[in-house]
Amino acid sequence: MKKLATYAALSLLSVAAVAPSFMTEVSADVDTVFDFKLGMFKGNGQTEDEYRSNTSKPWMVNMQHDTEKGSNSVATYWIENTGLLNRNVSKSYDIHEGSGEHKYSANSDANGALIALTAQNNNLNANEPEVSGYWNPED
Repeated sequence: MKKLATYAALSLLSVAAVAPSFMTEVSADVDTVFDFKLGMFKGNGQTEDEYRSNTSKPWMVNMQHDTEKGSNSVATYWIENTGLLNRNVSKSYDIHEGSGEHKYSANSDANGALIALTAQNNNLNANEPEVSGYWNPED
């Protein structure tokens, strides 16, 4: 009986040791929903941090909705390393509402770091449009 308890305990410890790394790998491939406001006068908005592993995979964004009035709404997107005082770690790209998934490369400073999706209002006015869709730090 004592041997059985020991084997059971060792089995649980083995699973507990492997599960976190497995979960991290799985969660990296899951798209994250975003919904945030952009600031007035070309102001920015940002998502919560997401971990990006050491990877050469691109990041991805899909802006499905923009509350800006008019058709063909546009916002400018990029990713920032929030651990480096929100340093830009990719180029910026104009994304049109409803134009589907867009995938872009990131700088090496994005790897092994907490990053956030950032977007800028493309209008120099007092409106604060809200953007929503989904993104992935390493698609």
